Amino acid sequence: MARPSKIDRFIEVAKDVLFRDGLMLLTDEELVYEVNKRLKEKDKISYRTFAIWKSNNENHKIIKHYVK
Repeated sequence: MARPSKIDRFIEVAKDVLFRDGLMLLTDEELVYEVNKRLKEKDKISYRTFAIWKSNNENHKIIKHYVK
């Protein structure tokens, strides 16, 4: 059985990080770091996972589910 995706929780927390008052621009690495600081250990992702999600690679199973 496949593990459940972490993308939903990541997006939820990323919205809080990205839309907070006084936010400066963040690199992708900084965004992943800031979001991971707010996630439980089991929900944290690697930068590589973020890059796959961001790549919009239509052949990746997670992207197929979330990008239409």
